[in-house]
Amino acid sequence: MNRAESSAPIVRNAASGYWGHDLVRREVGNAVFQLHEANAPPECVTAHGHHGAHIVFVTSGAYVTSVTGENGFVATPVAVMNPPGMWHRDHFVGGRGSFMTVDLHCDDLEDGYARHDQSQSGLALLARIAACLSSADPLALEDSAALLVEKFTPLGAPERQDPGAIALAYDAIMASEEPWLLTASHLAQAACMHPNSLPRAFRNHFGRTASQIAKARQVELCADAIAKRDYPLAEAAIAFGFCDQAHMTGAFRRVTGLPPARWLKMVSQR
Repeated sequence: MNRAESSAPIVRNAASGYWGHDLVRREVGNAVFQLHEANAPPECVTAHGHHGAHIVFVTSGAYVTSVTGENGFVATPVAVMNPPGMWHRDHFVGGRGSFMTVDLHCDDLEDGYARHDQSQSGLALLARIAACLSSADPLALEDSAALLVEKFTPLGAPERQDPGAIALAYDAIMASEEPWLLTASHLAQAACMHPNSLPRAFRNHFGRTASQIAKARQVELCADAIAKRDYPLAEAAIAFGFCDQAHMTGAFRRVTGLPPARWLKMVSQR
């Protein structure tokens, strides 16, 4: 690299809309989730706008926001909640840090002011998303996006939902042979509902998200396969939509309370 190239200013990443190296990008439904590593000195970050609502979840580094002002910063994990149409010059002190962004392309989100969310529940939700972003099923990310959208919308009267329609969406999950590939659009089409109404409808009706029910169905299909034949667990994990055997084991524990090998031993003794 010559001197002219090395001294060239770092500009906003046109693909991501942020200053930083892209590490992971997932686009599902009306949301785009991205993991970044900051790479821009403060003087390179110019004032800029975002059309839709977006969240910046800072996982490391000291961050200057429109809430702290140019002379302040926050040096602990924080979720910066930016409403639609936000114009700002948020940046990392020293140009170094790591962060996840969530762009929410939704209609009718409230305008307003940026704010910090440092609540335990809010940070825990975003930390879970960031930790499994590369491997999460589409439906799980859409459920997470729906929870984040609610942070920008006032609580109103619950929408009235047709129990029969919700049942059709549930039946679509249980009839699927590949539930890890389902999306909110698939389920909404089966139930003749709007995809944006689906996540809250599932939580209200079943007390669980659609992705949790789909994950249980995924484990059920996998469990049935390994119980009926001598199926190596590593091969079963890949065949039934898990990233690897460790991913499958974690799902088995959450759904059945046991890892696959112990579960298989238990059912074989019945």
